[in-house]
Amino acid sequence: MLYILSDSFYYSGYGVLNAFLSLLITVHITNRIDIAGYVIGYYMIIRSLIELPFAGMVKHWSFKRRQWTVLVCYVVYGISIILMGHASFIWQVLLFQTVNALVDALAYPIRWPIFTRIIDVGNEEIEWSAEDVFSTAFPALFTMLAGVMAEWYGVRSTFLLFGPLMMLAGILFVFIRVPQSDTVPK
Repeated sequence: MLYILSDSFYYSGYGVLNAFLSLLITVHITNRIDIAGYVIGYYMIIRSLIELPFAGMVKHWSFKRRQWTVLVCYVVYGISIILMGHASFIWQVLLFQTVNALVDALAYPIRWPIFTRIIDVGNEEIEWSAEDVFSTAFPALFTMLAGVMAEWYGVRSTFLLFGPLMMLAGILFVFIRVPQSDTVPK
């Protein structure tokens, strides 16, 4: 259940960030929607280029090292999101997007293999579905909350919500336990 909660907070921070990042860029920085597309695409390209090399690097890491890596990555990601909400220039947004892409590319190859090891054999349908439902429902609720925050306090305030959600995803990840019979290096 901790993995599902961690993943739900991850998607609550990550999954809805791009919509509000687009607003931040067009309303407060450039007034150009195409730049928002470039900035979001930039993140995806950087992450795509580096994730497989990182996956090979973390393959033989111990379980504890993996957990702490996810924690550090998502705390850094969360801080980066909060700071990005106060960016005044595109170069600053690109810098934060670079940091986000690198830490996400490092953490992502750790997250899913852990879930595949802790899932209850014979109960996969329920657990995968629960993971999917919570990872959709939480972001939906936080997106609505962010919309209210943006209306009342401005778009920049929403980044104060997304950053801590990402950090919470990393904190919860540290408390995940793998059954002793698992083959994850200790």
